[in-house]
Amino acid sequence: MPLSLRSYFVSGTDTGVGKTLLTAGLARVLYEAGVDVGVMKPFATGARSADVRMLLEAAHSEDPEDIANPQFLPVPASPFTAGADLDVKPDIPAVMRSFLDLGSRHQVLLVEGIGGIMTPILQNYFVVDLIRQMQLPVVIAVGNRMGAINHTLMTRDTCRRYGIEAAGLIINCLDPCGYDASTLRRDLLALVDIPILGIVPRVPGSSISGAAEAVRGCIKL
Repeated sequence: MPLSLRSYFVSGTDTGVGKTLLTAGLARVLYEAGVDVGVMKPFATGARSADVRMLLEAAHSEDPEDIANPQFLPVPASPFTAGADLDVKPDIPAVMRSFLDLGSRHQVLLVEGIGGIMTPILQNYFVVDLIRQMQLPVVIAVGNRMGAINHTLMTRDTCRRYGIEAAGLIINCLDPCGYDASTLRRDLLALVDIPILGIVPRVPGSSISGAAEAVRGCIKL
């Protein structure tokens, strides 16, 4: 099933399901299709990683890194936990200012979330609240790991509860010993009424071109 040409929030059923590579792959495919695409990772935690630079490179974007990633907290945890450890309150207004700025610059904006959809940012503000505030449909990355069905169903129910449009699922074959992708697709079709956009084969390393090729082969934009 194709994605329509619009901005999306890329979330996941959990942490470590390949959101960055999938977002980079989508950004590169859009760029190569002639779309002016912007990228954003509102929150990053832990060591200063190459994730944001990878997204900017994938989109061929010249946007400043501190706008594409307005909030960096050097503790490997959720923004809520990292903020508490550092005695720093995650700055939602600053994130929204960057979001609106980037949205005004580009035809399409891809926003990559952190962790799963209920990852806490503030005590009573989660990733799902950020998605709702941005008023974006969400693309959900599903890793082919045991527990994927449970996590996908909980993610779907959370989207429904918050009134968020789930645009589709992407099965990411990140675990060579995990859930068989065709079996996972069959089970998701039976249990989760969200379109499956495609199955992305395992991408070795962190290759933007490899991610783009995988996305291009599975998802028609």
